[in-house]
Amino acid sequence: MIWFLHGNMGLPGDWGPVSKALQGMGVASRSLNLWKLLACCPKTLTEAGDLIAAEISSQDHRPVLCGYSLGGRLGLHAVCRHPELWAGAVFVSTHPGLQSDDERSIRRASDAEWAVKCLEIPWNDVMTSWHEQGVLRGNKREEQPALSSWKRSIARGFVDWSLGMQEDFRQNLRQLEIPWLWVCGEKDPKFSRLGREVAGDGLVLVPGSGHRVPAEQPILLADILCEFYKKLGDE
Repeated sequence: MIWFLHGNMGLPGDWGPVSKALQGMGVASRSLNLWKLLACCPKTLTEAGDLIAAEISSQDHRPVLCGYSLGGRLGLHAVCRHPELWAGAVFVSTHPGLQSDDERSIRRASDAEWAVKCLEIPWNDVMTSWHEQGVLRGNKREEQPALSSWKRSIARGFVDWSLGMQEDFRQNLRQLEIPWLWVCGEKDPKFSRLGREVAGDGLVLVPGSGHRVPAEQPILLADILCEFYKKLGDE
């Protein structure tokens, strides 16, 4: 089974179109709600990765993980810390990690500001500001009204799961012995560049997509996932 991890400002339902397409191809999938991990108390990226690995492995003896953006970063922790639990992994529009302390410090400060916004300004204004960011601008997606009910967890996630709190996974990925795939939208120059740093010629670029690959090209992404998943069964 393929297990999906959604992105920031997202919910499990974001994977609906991809899951439906996969179902038609004979591939089962399931999505986790990452915000539940923060509903009770703070959790570091490492702690969250451990919990994700434990939850999935308790239900599936040969799981494949697929994480998008924030979900991909949490997936890096789950997979690289517990490689023996996974049949394979797919990272979509995922940042492998910043490479300098100055970059991390700047990002932590920026994410702290987002955490305050989530708690102190109207939610519609938060979402408007979120969609105006460079990497997301012009990339449409259907809003989920239920997202605002998770705003406290989302605010906590901006702090606990900030990219500024993440290690650089480039070396870990080079040493990872399970099959993995790195996927980006061809219209997402920033993450395509990062993807080439990580995967080289193995980077999979999705035609007609920007950063939000699951929302913009769900059928093409499902095709990529199906091919990867079925190859694992042949090994």
